[in-house]
Amino acid sequence: VEVTNVSTEAGFDYEKSCQAYSKCQGMEGDCCPTADGVMLDCCDAECSAHKGCVGLPGYCCPAMDGMILECCKESSSECSAHDECASLGLTGSCCPTTDGITLECCSGRQNATAVTV
Repeated sequence: VEVTNVSTEAGFDYEKSCQAYSKCQGMEGDCCPTADGVMLDCCDAECSAHKGCVGLPGYCCPAMDGMILECCKESSSECSAHDECASLGLTGSCCPTTDGITLECCSGRQNATAVTV
């Protein structure tokens, strides 16, 4: 099992329990991070493991500060989930539209607002 040390001083606001992560099922206690401040690989915390976060460095789901970034959620076709589309005031589905067309404003990054879980 690959591990990464995590500072526990920041206070994690997301679910640490192994049972909250499908790949950690069957393990006891806290996995993400452990009581010793170690992030287990079963947490799938790396940005690259999440389609919406690919291209971002390090950990996103959760990040090292305990925040789960918005990009961790399933990619949204909603215009509001994409910075450029939202700034144009577009509403509904943009990425792709209901006709299956992906608008140019979708090429930008998705909103990566940090949220706590």
